Amino acid sequence: MGRPKKKQSELTVETLLDAAEANFARDGFMAANLAEIASEAGITRPSLLYHFKSKEGLYEAVIERIFERIAEKVRHGLVAGEESRASVVELAAAITAFFRDHSATSSLIVREILAPRGPGQEKIREHAPVLLDSVEAWIRSIPGLRTDVSVRDVMMQVVTSALMRGSNAALAHDLWGPKSPDYHSLIYTLFEEES
Repeated sequence: MGRPKKKQSELTVETLLDAAEANFARDGFMAANLAEIASEAGITRPSLLYHFKSKEGLYEAVIERIFERIAEKVRHGLVAGEESRASVVELAAAITAFFRDHSATSSLIVREILAPRGPGQEKIREHAPVLLDSVEAWIRSIPGLRTDVSVRDVMMQVVTSALMRGSNAALAHDLWGPKSPDYHSLIYTLFEEES
């Protein structure tokens, strides 16, 4: 009997994190309301506070989950892909699709990056460089890499473009046009021309 309760508790936490992510993305940390988040998750505010002791704790859990999901996407791309130029393009496409499909995630990260002292910036500092370093090391292992182009700069162009597109699909359509992003040519600037 104890097992089903645990599953229900896990479901409640996931539902809470989903509602909190959407609320924080839409309203920002300061304006987010725990009672509203709880209501959207189908529970009461005291029940929310049973799972997360404070608004800050809930926000940290949301940011942690975001980076767990991104890390999983990156790990899958690094493991599934061979070390080739095409694999870098495939990883960029997967990251872009992730941010497109998770617009609340994109909006929340953009809010944190733009905030002077956002409450999630410490978590971003903790997780983002590790992910970026692993992808950069993987790219550097691919033969034909140019030495005069910054791998990190190209990576950040892809990531920031994907975040901005994902955070506001309607505006992205107006700014970038209806086509899906093609990072092929940008990524190929990292490599010597093939003969």
